[in-house]
Amino acid sequence: MPNIPAMAAPKTHVQDKSAVKSGGEQPQPTKVNAADLETMMLFLRRSRDRALTIRENSPAGSYLESVLNRTISGIDQELSQLTYLLAKRDLPTQRPTKMRPAL
Repeated sequence: MPNIPAMAAPKTHVQDKSAVKSGGEQPQPTKVNAADLETMMLFLRRSRDRALTIRENSPAGSYLESVLNRTISGIDQELSQLTYLLAKRDLPTQRPTKMRPAL
């Protein structure tokens, strides 16, 4: 058993360094389809709406408000990344314009 550092909590085990594999491992792809991503996005939107409601009812300038602000911005970031993964456009598609003939 490895030596326990002086700052470690009692009765805790330090991870054995031989168990940690270093470098060279490729991340394994997950099997997530578009429907799963849509479900995740729905959950995140509902969580964001709930956080907005709680933030509106919290005292101005409180610690809770600052935590909720960071939470909401994190959820917004996750939603934008999932939207990117689904390759959805934020703007509506524009009709292609035809060029005028040269004079």
